[in-house]
Amino acid sequence: LGGAPRKLRDNAVQPAASPDGSQVAFLGGLDSGAPSEIWVMKASGEGARKVLTAQGEQAFSRLAWSPDGNRIMYLKSYSAAGGPEEAIESVDLKGGAGARVVSSPLPQTLWDFCWLPDGRVLYSQGQSLAFGTDTNLWQIHVDTQTGKPKGEPLKVANGAGSSFSGLSR
Repeated sequence: LGGAPRKLRDNAVQPAASPDGSQVAFLGGLDSGAPSEIWVMKASGEGARKVLTAQGEQAFSRLAWSPDGNRIMYLKSYSAAGGPEEAIESVDLKGGAGARVVSSPLPQTLWDFCWLPDGRVLYSQGQSLAFGTDTNLWQIHVDTQTGKPKGEPLKVANGAGSSFSGLSR
């Protein structure tokens, strides 16, 4: 495949390659146990820079690139007035605050997502039941420039007794 493998980065989890393959996003800030930083580096491992840092008790997981490679989408866990919540958000690589796409109070959980080339985001949302968890598959159109939703989420499939995970474009 082109040579011996080499380490690109220590203390990095959940890498995601940009659509053109020139960059890699990853989660860092593992000192507290849960990832609290989003980083981007060149595919060679050079030029790493922090894009976003979690505030307070927030933590990040799961990453996906926008179709044009200008934004990174992530899952954020945080505490809200009503209890723990999760949200799918995205951030511009040039910096700034995250743009919220969808959120979910627990016990409903956001499991996985992917950002499709046509701007739709597919995501799975679980709901705890007396005897396990069902997940449903949803879609929402997202403006690739602002990261904000365009319209309301639409349920694509009911997953009674099943789990939608490992979503990819």
